[in-house]
Amino acid sequence: MLAVTRLAWDFYIKGEKMNVLMIGNSFSICVGSHLPQCTKSVPGNELGLTSLYIGGCSLERHWNNIVELEKDSSFCPYGIRDWGYAEGEGPVAKLGIEAANVVDMLKFCKWDVVTIQQASHESWDYTKYQPFADKLIAKIKELCPTAEIVIQETWAYSTADWRISDKSDWGFGQAEMHTRLRAAYKKLQEATGFRVIPTGDAVALVRAKTNSDPAWEPVNSGGPDGTGDTFHLNMKGEYLQACVWFGALFGKDPELISYFPEEMTEDEARFYRTCAKDALADSFYK
Repeated sequence: MLAVTRLAWDFYIKGEKMNVLMIGNSFSICVGSHLPQCTKSVPGNELGLTSLYIGGCSLERHWNNIVELEKDSSFCPYGIRDWGYAEGEGPVAKLGIEAANVVDMLKFCKWDVVTIQQASHESWDYTKYQPFADKLIAKIKELCPTAEIVIQETWAYSTADWRISDKSDWGFGQAEMHTRLRAAYKKLQEATGFRVIPTGDAVALVRAKTNSDPAWEPVNSGGPDGTGDTFHLNMKGEYLQACVWFGALFGKDPELISYFPEEMTEDEARFYRTCAKDALADSFYK
């Protein structure tokens, strides 16, 4: 179990630096692929980023994990990944902590922002959000009363995914998935008043601007038979996501970011930064 202490680490107590805890799944841990580098590339911004991770974890499961912890104080179902202000691993990894639970991590330090999101496979159905979102939010407010809770809007799958392909298991396609998840996140925002990071809108914008050209697709497209990875972000998508998060968290123009992965061209990076900017400027969640 994570030994809970309020750490006096320098990078946690300076007000000009932002400490972010993500309570999520694979659609949040990928933020760490490029957000730390994007942040460092813009002078005057510093970020400590920590991910509590269970693949495919829904709001219901997050809450049930908290309930289970009340029965077993050693229950630590989450993997941890963190990126500190300094180069190398963040403070959680330096302490040798490899697993944790939501309650202990909420107590770990003074978080400025705590992010939540729905599991992608339930993102389009608001009946799967509640009452679990409200219960999780109440726990975050109880343990981190000064933290801002922010919602990440997730994204629609590739058209190659069997759940939304021509042989759809869900009965609708990519555009309808985006419309439905957008409506669900909007309903959560209206119920809570929280800000929303519009990652899914940025993904949809890239698709609209490129007419779904596979060369620009932000999601791993998988095979034509619906096999392979048809729902996670690829490298370009992760960069797009990082640019959206930078703009949302720091309130600054993503076009200020000078960093981009070496696998991308400068023109490609500029395109994704522009899409991030446009998604934030025209946000459905204002």
